[in-house]
Amino acid sequence: MRRFLELSILILALVASGRLYWGDSAEKGQRAAAEELALLRQAVDEYALANRGRYPDSLEELRRPDVNGSRFLEGQRLTRDPWGNLYRYERPTRGSDPRVYSLGADGLVGGRGEDADVFAGGDPNP
Repeated sequence: MRRFLELSILILALVASGRLYWGDSAEKGQRAAAEELALLRQAVDEYALANRGRYPDSLEELRRPDVNGSRFLEGQRLTRDPWGNLYRYERPTRGSDPRVYSLGADGLVGGRGEDADVFAGGDPNP
């Protein structure tokens, strides 16, 4: 019985330490989306710098050569979030910044945990 208890405690400790080290799947998805969104936002800003302040009409435009022949995203890279949904993009309006975001695992506005929306820079209203 003592051996079974020791083994159970060891297994629980390993599970807990793995969760602390690796995080749960919701955290991993949210973290991966935040990292990818930062790269997408950087590509959007670089596009605007290279095109006299004009932002792309869509994220797809970052994959096509601009008037200077430059591409800001290669191939299929970074078009979908960790849950398979397309990343969202809104061009800036007067006095605002562009918005690049994911609607989370459920693909719906709002949510908690894995379903929470993720925005480039972490702020839903930049």
